[in-house]
Amino acid sequence: MDKFSFISSVLSGLCPATAFLQDKKSPVYMMSLEDAVRPGMMDQYMQATGEWIALLKKEKVPASFSAFLESDGIVNYLETMVPASDPASTAPIESLARFHQTESGRKRQSAVRWSRYSVWIRSERLSCAPENPDAPPGTLPYFVWKHIRVCPGRESAFEDAAAAFREIFRKKGVRRGYGVFRNIIGYERPWYTVIFAGTDPGDLYAWQIKMKQELGSQEGPVLERIHAVAERITDGSGWTVPELSYTNR
Repeated sequence: MDKFSFISSVLSGLCPATAFLQDKKSPVYMMSLEDAVRPGMMDQYMQATGEWIALLKKEKVPASFSAFLESDGIVNYLETMVPASDPASTAPIESLARFHQTESGRKRQSAVRWSRYSVWIRSERLSCAPENPDAPPGTLPYFVWKHIRVCPGRESAFEDAAAAFREIFRKKGVRRGYGVFRNIIGYERPWYTVIFAGTDPGDLYAWQIKMKQELGSQEGPVLERIHAVAERITDGSGWTVPELSYTNR
């Protein structure tokens, strides 16, 4: 079974969990495709992928995803999952598999060192969405994140500490939030990712300094609790790539 057939079968197997995603009160699942682009081949990759995006538009494939270029040369395509019974659940994967049989598709593949899929669920308990954000949602193009590999068996302790951090944010009225996602397929679980958005690196750095001032002495003890149960924490950053993103849903 090739990787495209495999991920399609995985999504179909998630049908009981994703059938109610249209209810706004239900969990939000995200599918991620990561492509690690070979050094010096980003232009070739971007051009070939642009041809695939043009094909999606021409065929009006029912799908929507956002592309992000990470600082280490990884391009990440992130899509909110629809019910697995809906054709749109596997439409972009199947389209990409067909595209890779073409000359342009093979050029795209030759520019990729490795690819991997994963599925995530957004944690509403741990994420923070302020009532009066300092920027409209979806308008900030730059992101930094922390990947947190939690020590096995310490998930409850981590989530309690992360929930306490969120409560500090809420009580202090911090006007820029963050998202917390838990991996359920594709990584060495338990694995969480915390994502912050900004206008650019300078803006986000300035906001982080301001945030620390606003949180004051309450931040330190909670962060110590998080670090105490974390096996590994890695940082990342990246920009949205509108030309490689697609919306038709």
